[in-house]
Amino acid sequence: MEITVLSRRRCREFMSPERRQEDLKNGEFSLISINDPGDPPLLDFECPNLLTLFFHDIEYDMKDLNGGDLILFTEEQAKQIVDFLGRIPKDRDLVVHCFAGISRSGK
Repeated sequence: MEITVLSRRRCREFMSPERRQEDLKNGEFSLISINDPGDPPLLDFECPNLLTLFFHDIEYDMKDLNGGDLILFTEEQAKQIVDFLGRIPKDRDLVVHCFAGISRSGK
C-alpha cells in the first residue's frame, strides 16, 4: 500500500477530474478526508472507499476565539480509522488529507 498525504487544496486538485472520483467509487484507491468541523466535506458523496472525519487540529480541550468548544480527535474516530484501514486490500493505495497536510493527516 502506498500512502499519499495531501493538503485539502492539493487533494481537491487531485480529485477534481471526474475520473478520479469514479476511481474512488470503483475502489481504485481509498481516501481518508479529515476536515475542520463546520467546513463542508471535500467530497459531496459517500462510498465504501471514503472515510470523512471532522475534528480540529488540537491536542487538548480548547476554546476558539469566541469561547466555543473546539473538537478533539476521539477514540471513536480512531476506531473508525482502524476499521477503515482493515477493509483496504493490501495492494490498494491510500490518500489522506487534512487542511495543511501536516499534522492531523500524520505526515
